[in-house]
Amino acid sequence: MISQVTEELNCLHFATGLILFALGIALAGPSATTAITASLPESKQGIASAVNDTARELGSALGIAVLGSVLNQQYREGMTRAAHDLPPAVAQQAQTSVAFTQSAAIEGLGSAGTRLVSAAEHAFVHGISGSLSLAAAIVAVTAVMVAALAPKRAASLTQVSVPEHAVLAAGDTQGATATHRPVVDAFH
Repeated sequence: MISQVTEELNCLHFATGLILFALGIALAGPSATTAITASLPESKQGIASAVNDTARELGSALGIAVLGSVLNQQYREGMTRAAHDLPPAVAQQAQTSVAFTQSAAIEGLGSAGTRLVSAAEHAFVHGISGSLSLAAAIVAVTAVMVAALAPKRAASLTQVSVPEHAVLAAGDTQGATATHRPVVDAFH
């Protein structure tokens, strides 16, 4: 008698991870955007915005590609032995797609089909676990790097740019030109 091993992807754990991931993006995104745009003068804000958008899009594309590749590779490795004794066409389909192993084509394989379905479920869950573990490691390393390398700002000192007309209205006409705007330190 062949015992069937069933694999489960705990939806609560998966959803919790996605929610934490979304919260992290929601908290980090505005801060990163502000850091990028604040690093350049007002006249170069278009460049700062372009750099911000490029970094976000490139990071998303690379993340999907890398994590998808890890999932695919781990699934294929998990299916190699299970698909070894199957007809070549079925073996190739099973190694290419977990959805194929859930189709009606597998029902005619009897106990070999049951083992294939079980192996596919195990390989798929293992692949997702590997992808999510890699993503978590990347996030942890990035968080440490940001904490170590991000510039530290004094909380009590804020620089405020005062428009030229406000300085002239206050009676200070020295040095207020179109190219120079005084900076006032605010300790409030």
